[in-house]
Amino acid sequence: MITNRRSTTTRTINFTKTTMLAVFAASLVVLAGSREAWAECDNSTVRGAYTTAFTALVGGPSDPNVGDYLPVARIGSLTFTPDAGSRTTGTLRGADTISIAGFLKPLNYTGTYEIHSDCTGVAILNAFTNATDLQLVILNRGKEIDWIRADEGLVTAGKFTAQNLKCANLTVEGKYAYAYDYGLSTAPANVFSGLDAFAPGAASGILTFQPDGSLSGRDVVSEEGAIRPRQFTGTYKLNSDCTGTLELDEVVAGGGGDVLHANVVISAAGREINFIQTDVGTVTAFTLKKTARDE
Repeated sequence: MITNRRSTTTRTINFTKTTMLAVFAASLVVLAGSREAWAECDNSTVRGAYTTAFTALVGGPSDPNVGDYLPVARIGSLTFTPDAGSRTTGTLRGADTISIAGFLKPLNYTGTYEIHSDCTGVAILNAFTNATDLQLVILNRGKEIDWIRADEGLVTAGKFTAQNLKCANLTVEGKYAYAYDYGLSTAPANVFSGLDAFAPGAASGILTFQPDGSLSGRDVVSEEGAIRPRQFTGTYKLNSDCTGTLELDEVVAGGGGDVLHANVVISAAGREINFIQTDVGTVTAFTLKKTARDE
């Protein structure tokens, strides 16, 4: 009896293990199939509005020294529209604010794009005299697009992030953190200069947005290696298309300060704010991200 009971128990355990392994294997097949299904992309994966903010260097074969390259900062938004009857191609349009060596200008453009099933792709932008070639990688089911500009003489890479379609001041209520580096022109006013004419700087801190349109903040700035704390107060205004403007009164520890101006574009359901300083002589673009406590 003991032998039979033990034998029965053993068979029961073995059967249970076999059943569990079978179920586990089936689950892996289902999960693998699900992953494969959503890992594939087509032109509708990136449908709608996206935003970006980045800095870059622009030069070419005639500019052999890095110091001759022009520093560029740029933010904006663009909209992807799939072609009817196609699973790969589409058209796009965009509107940016761009600082080239500290000189600001608006930039509107159109273009085309093509998305491959492996979630890579290419976009051609008709923004300047020559077409711009962007190589794309689609992430997070189309919520993000990593890109690099594949034109000779340029050093530019960045990210497109899915944008809100409508905004109000409440969209950005709370604290946002940032860290960025920048260039400040040391050339005479109205002189178009390369990288050698810009003093390097970096800053990291927090801005707090109130629903009444006011904001405040603090950070630490390094200008050519000189470290100083700063305090800010100011105002902001958002438009329903998620673009807007900021004005910041800067107070620097030890004396000094200025009034800073910026354009912004809101994205990621208000969790990110793309920022470009619009004061002449500055080349600064970066993304503020909502702190975890305020999400």
